[in-house]
Amino acid sequence: MKKIFIILAFAGLVLGLQKEVKAADDRPIISASQNAILANVGDTIDLADYVFQHNATTFVEFDQVVLTGFSAGITLNGTVITVNQKGQHPFLLQYQSANIYVYVVAKETNETEYVLFETGFDGVPNGKLPNGYSTVAGSSGIQNEQLLVAGRGGSSMVTLPNYLRSFMNYIIEVDMTIVEVDNDSRWASVMFRYSTENYYQMAIRKDATAANGVEFAKRTNGAWNVTNTTAYSEQISPVKMYNLKIDVLDATIKEYINDELLITHEQALEYKRGLIGVQASGANALFDNFKITLPESYIRTETFEFTRIPTIYEPNTKIVNPATILTPFESMAQLEGYATRRPATLLLNVNNDLDVMNADNVKIDSLYNVLIELDGKYIPAFKVEDATLAVKIAERIKLWGILDVFFISTEKDVILAARGEYEMIRGVLDLSQRAFSTKADLDQIRKDTNSAQSVAVILNPDFLEKVHVNYLQQRLVTVWSMVENNDESRLNVLLSGANGIITNNPMALLDLYETFTTTTHLREVFIIAHRGLHNGYTESAGPENSIEVALQAIENGAKILETDVHLTFDEQVVVMHDATTGRTASQNFTVSAQLLGALENVTLLDVSNTGNTFYIPSFDTYLDTFKDKDVVLFIEIKPTNQLLLEKVRDMVLEKDMENQVVLIMFGAQNIVNMKTVMPTMVNGYLTGALLNSNSIENSMLSVLTSIVPMKSTLNPSYGQLTPEFTKALTHRGITVWPWTIDDGTSLSYYYNAGVGGITTNVSDYFKDMYMYLNYETTEFKVVKGEPFILSGELKTKGGSVYPYRTELVIVRNDAKATFDGSGKLISAEDLGEVVFYTKAISTLPNGNVIEIYSDLMTITLVEPSATLWSNPWIYVGFSGVSALAVGIWLTLKKVTKK
Repeated sequence: MKKIFIILAFAGLVLGLQKEVKAADDRPIISASQNAILANVGDTIDLADYVFQHNATTFVEFDQVVLTGFSAGITLNGTVITVNQKGQHPFLLQYQSANIYVYVVAKETNETEYVLFETGFDGVPNGKLPNGYSTVAGSSGIQNEQLLVAGRGGSSMVTLPNYLRSFMNYIIEVDMTIVEVDNDSRWASVMFRYSTENYYQMAIRKDATAANGVEFAKRTNGAWNVTNTTAYSEQISPVKMYNLKIDVLDATIKEYINDELLITHEQALEYKRGLIGVQASGANALFDNFKITLPESYIRTETFEFTRIPTIYEPNTKIVNPATILTPFESMAQLEGYATRRPATLLLNVNNDLDVMNADNVKIDSLYNVLIELDGKYIPAFKVEDATLAVKIAERIKLWGILDVFFISTEKDVILAARGEYEMIRGVLDLSQRAFSTKADLDQIRKDTNSAQSVAVILNPDFLEKVHVNYLQQRLVTVWSMVENNDESRLNVLLSGANGIITNNPMALLDLYETFTTTTHLREVFIIAHRGLHNGYTESAGPENSIEVALQAIENGAKILETDVHLTFDEQVVVMHDATTGRTASQNFTVSAQLLGALENVTLLDVSNTGNTFYIPSFDTYLDTFKDKDVVLFIEIKPTNQLLLEKVRDMVLEKDMENQVVLIMFGAQNIVNMKTVMPTMVNGYLTGALLNSNSIENSMLSVLTSIVPMKSTLNPSYGQLTPEFTKALTHRGITVWPWTIDDGTSLSYYYNAGVGGITTNVSDYFKDMYMYLNYETTEFKVVKGEPFILSGELKTKGGSVYPYRTELVIVRNDAKATFDGSGKLISAEDLGEVVFYTKAISTLPNGNVIEIYSDLMTITLVEPSATLWSNPWIYVGFSGVSALAVGIWLTLKKVTKK
């Protein structure tokens, strides 16, 4: 069992060390990276109760190491330490080539917090850093009894003594000011849980009054991900020191300046421990009066350490990104049947006592024990209809550190209550009892799903067709449904293109998946025209973000148009990528400093030399152009600006175009603000910082902790994205929309990678490729004995249509009907239904072959008297006779007149 030992020293011998234990006997470990012990003054510590971890596989008893004490705060006698004074008291541990300083951190018995580290620099001479500090990058030293971190023209980093990485929770306080900067946007920071290129920090800009003047930021694989920003009341003065405080408790981080709480971040789950330090980037900063404390209440008791990212089984199939499989959990014995293949998610019913119950309301085991059994292999999903119970479960799984989890409910407020307690919960709105058929019905589903902050919606399979699923997926809604225990039901949902399937028989569904042995697309990959361009920058029909190129992109197969907006001086919204017009227009203006009317009269540069004149469009004109067209608009909100969000919202609602608009943005704060500005609208988080192609687990951890609290989709730079990671996200209900891909090899690769859509400057690359296999209906009534041929059409992304007839793949044949290879009915022995589907071959521009499939369809063979007027063949014949009769009557009437 994996455990975390955090043991408090109270009266007698009770000691604390925060460490993941891998020793066989579960004793607390001391190592080079975990080298601190908590105690009270007067305690004795017998190191025989510990084990020394020399390397990943070697554990050594303390009677085998050499211990040297040199601090008056402790007395060392063999392996026994007596604590004499409050403070931090090091001793030296030597074993083979290892020389490690171990620190006893002691407090008085009646005190409620440990002082882990405290120092100023009074009396310290100018020059090098004191012992214990390390300059990680750049230049630093002591100047006038303060720590100078010199980061102008680059970046400098200093870390505090290494033993502080032994602790997960603490409160950091330090005085800071910024004295010189390259420009007012440069910053200084306090880093924590630090390891090379992976850490958290509180950053303060010279101009702290800016919207991002104070940040909570994550450094992930060498890239920044800024999740929280705010403004402080004043710029940082070089002649004034500011007291910074960072309160670090489990996954919750609070940031203060001069005791004013500025930022609270509740999902710091990527990193548990690491070094503490300070940094300056493009600035010279001074730091003084460090104090790091550990309240007793911040020390955690022993608990099971749950796997952060479970390893999900991937089906053996050629379906591109097959629907994830979810199964109700009914017994512990059920797990024995999943030795080699298993569903991704298990659905748990939990009562008020936090016991897991089966369908007969019989207790299986406690929630805690069940989750331990599922750990590492399954995603847990809780089916909850009571908000109080939802919060109770959310509190517990937050305490246990479970971050990969679903909550499913028919009630929006239940999901919101659970996420209000723990934002790592992924909500799923269950609308499986709702009928739907029209676009208005689907739009209401979209609104309800988004306002519930849900990553997916469960729909009734009786109404599910490709056209419905496609409509929602184009608007970034993840669709799940459930199936009965037969192949007909399974195929119906699978062929619809649903992203997830709930089943009581996951093995049968996996068997069905394995029958697909050719690369198969069951859902559309949407082509997103980047800035409207349809054939690259210099070969397009006009300049970027012009209405003309966007219209051309639609003709060439783009189902989504990406464009960018800014706010003008008169608080109007204009379509423009840059903050200035100089790169793309004939005159150079700062957008925020100009009136909209003036900008609309500025001509765009005709880089394609078409000879036409193009103007900067207003957002109002842009919306009017595409209203009611079969296209969705990805609107990128360029700056972090709530007023811009509100203006865009107002215009979209005024024109009744919410069903055609998705907001995308790099600024995480914009997405957070959308929860209140426009909770019913979908959004996408643009990022280049979250993915690591070498580690699905690290990438998943970064993605989940970044976008789940915001409730967004992942819109990443494509370089680090892999098909494996896309499938892993599908199991979490999250769709992926990479940008910006232009070369043919990459376009073809990502087309088969399972993404929701591809943003590209060459949106006509797939123009002539078959993607749609269409039939007028999925239900056919045929009179027994009358002729019938199933006719459909193949359609390219560019809109070209070709008649299509093919053999039927029959699933159920109650009528005992036979068909030829072109879909022609040859004979039928009985009345009844024939359930079937069809498929077609398509070819990517690079020559790779894929298969596309129709919906599951039904032909019903009936008696002639039952459907004289409903049979299309009889209707056509009768219409022909009627037309002939009318023609003869008109001719006779003319003759009579003459």
